[in-house]
Amino acid sequence: MAFFTILLSLCGLSTLYLVGALILRKFSDSRFKSLHGCLDPPALVQRERIIGLDLLKDGAAAVKAKTSLEGAVRRIASTGNTFSNTVVGLNIITTIDPANIQTVLAHKFNDYDLGGRIYAWGPLVGKGVFTSDGPEWAHRRAVLRPNFNRQQISSLDMFERHFSHLLALLPQDASTIDLQKLFFSMTLDSATEFLFGQSVGAQGAGQGSEADRFQTAFDYAQHQMPDRNRLGIMNLLVPNAKFNAACKVVHAWADTYIEQWLKDRNHDKKENSSNEATKYFCLEQIADEIQDPMQLRDEMLNVLLAGRDTTAGLLSNTFHVLSRHPDVWTKLKAEVDILQGKPPTYEDLKSLKYLKCVLNEGKLPVLFAVTILPPNDCSSSSVSSRAN
Repeated sequence: MAFFTILLSLCGLSTLYLVGALILRKFSDSRFKSLHGCLDPPALVQRERIIGLDLLKDGAAAVKAKTSLEGAVRRIASTGNTFSNTVVGLNIITTIDPANIQTVLAHKFNDYDLGGRIYAWGPLVGKGVFTSDGPEWAHRRAVLRPNFNRQQISSLDMFERHFSHLLALLPQDASTIDLQKLFFSMTLDSATEFLFGQSVGAQGAGQGSEADRFQTAFDYAQHQMPDRNRLGIMNLLVPNAKFNAACKVVHAWADTYIEQWLKDRNHDKKENSSNEATKYFCLEQIADEIQDPMQLRDEMLNVLLAGRDTTAGLLSNTFHVLSRHPDVWTKLKAEVDILQGKPPTYEDLKSLKYLKCVLNEGKLPVLFAVTILPPNDCSSSSVSSRAN
């Protein structure tokens, strides 16, 4: 009896929240439009625009079928570059208009916030640079930013090593292989080493190994993000034991390395005080600003979430395109052949103009895809190993 009473109370609170949020949003939207003379954007056709359960169900089905990107393109084609829709009682405006995006990210940056992202992402990455707003976000960004200046990223030895591991996994018989899967493992290894000073070792990891468990848990948690983004604060009322278990696996791995590093920190400083070749990694650099182990973990996982997927997505999309445009591949190969098989330096990379153009061409669709999709939910990047 007590259980049903609690359940009814939760349902009542959920209903009150949805109604309250809807009224508040309507009032806020009306006030904003009056103040700035805004018109309503075109509305996406829905079965109902009170709760928007149809879009919630359609979105979940698209994620499962790995057709989210195609669905987004269809909605834009049918409605326009900017349109509104309702999901879980919230009026959402979607835009790919460059001027609107520039307004949000630059001209009127302080007027926008992340909404309910902390409820969707928080259980996995905690409170960090991608789940914070306002002055808190600015402080976290200032702490992390020095780790990505030229001096810190110009050493390419680590990336060369992990890329060599990827090459060793390619078949030698010209058979077909899914490069996207390999890219996600490679960038997980390079990102974890850059951040924690220790690679998880995902490339070639055996099934059931620590690295395999970590990667499986991390990927599963990310696969839940599209649905969690749609639910927002309602995630607090929707139990997901498997997602929570995956988050615990990710946290346990990160905590192990952070705790061990903190224990050895003073010893390492003495040993390395006169060693100019000390390996650089992000955790060591930000620990002077952040001493709390949980906050260190949150900051590292925030950057891991962004850094791993963007690079893997860009590589996947680039090779997907190159495998279908042999003329571009030939021109790109001719430019890269100037290196004569030697690992590039930072200055070498700056001189490869055509390579930069190719990557820029593939960057925008990837930025869109990795923002709304989990790994392995983009178009296939399977190509013949002969292309390598």
